Amino acid sequence: FLVISVALLGQTFGALLVHFSAKRLSAPVEVALSWCCLGIAWSSLAFLWVSCNLPFFILRNGTIIEDYQIFNIFISLCSSILPFLFLGAIFTLLFTRRGEDVSRLYGINLIGAAFGCFCILPLLSSLSAQKVVMVICLLSCLCSLMFVLRTKSLGSKSCAFLSSLIFCLLVSDGFGKESFRLH
Repeated sequence: FLVISVALLGQTFGALLVHFSAKRLSAPVEVALSWCCLGIAWSSLAFLWVSCNLPFFILRNGTIIEDYQIFNIFISLCSSILPFLFLGAIFTLLFTRRGEDVSRLYGINLIGAAFGCFCILPLLSSLSAQKVVMVICLLSCLCSLMFVLRTKSLGSKSCAFLSSLIFCLLVSDGFGKESFRLH
C-alpha cells in the first residue's frame, strides 16, 4: 500500500509541476523529456544510496525505538518520491504536448509496462536488486540521449551526454560496492 501511495503521490507532484510551469517551459518537449529521464536516473540512484545507508526503523510494540529514525523515515520517503515525480512529469509532457497521439502513446506505454513485467523476474533472479535499479537507471540515461538527439540544441545534447557518461562511469567498475550494499 505504501509503495503505490508513494508512486501516485510522486506522479501527481510531477504532473502538477508541469501543469503550473507550462507557460514558463519554453524548451522543446524533447529537451524537457531528456532532463526528466536524467532526473529519474539520478534520483533513483540517490534513493538506492539512501535506502542502503540509512537504518530502517524497527517497531517494538508500535513505537519507534530512536528519535533519529523519524528523520530517516522522512528522508527515505522523500527520496523515494523523486523518481516518480520525474515519471509523472514525463507522462504529463507526453500527453499534453503530444495530444494528437494519445492512443498510440498509451498503447506504447502498455507494451512497455508488459515488457517490464516480463523482464523483472529474470533480472531479479540473475542480479541483485541494487544492480537491477542501476540497470534501470542506465536505461533511463539511454532514453535521455534518445530524446535529446532529436533536437538541434547542442548545449542540451552536450549536457545529456556528459551527465549520462558521468552516471555510467560512477555505476560501472566498483563505484559504491560498499555504498550500495544493504547494511
